[in-house]
Amino acid sequence: MRLLILLTLLGITVARDDYSGGHRPPPRPKPPAGGRTKCPAGWMLFKRSQGNWCVGLFVGQFTQPNAELQCHQHQAVLTGLQSNNERQRLACKIFVVWGYCSL
Repeated sequence: MRLLILLTLLGITVARDDYSGGHRPPPRPKPPAGGRTKCPAGWMLFKRSQGNWCVGLFVGQFTQPNAELQCHQHQAVLTGLQSNNERQRLACKIFVVWGYCSL
């Protein structure tokens, strides 16, 4: 069951990033202001070519609209993962929640 939730969460983030529905993908949101390297407690900092991004993980079963609403409530946007390093860090963070990994 936990693996299914993990795959569901990763599927949602990857689908949001990769699927354009046959249309042009929406423009990427602007990264946080330059020089910002401190993320809120519990969030991960990803250094991307566009700038620094703070990424939070919310555990649960969400539809894409509900996931976007959850992000909006935290003044954030739903994002995808851009590298294997980001995917591995997120997977480890999920396993930390379940007690199977240490950061």
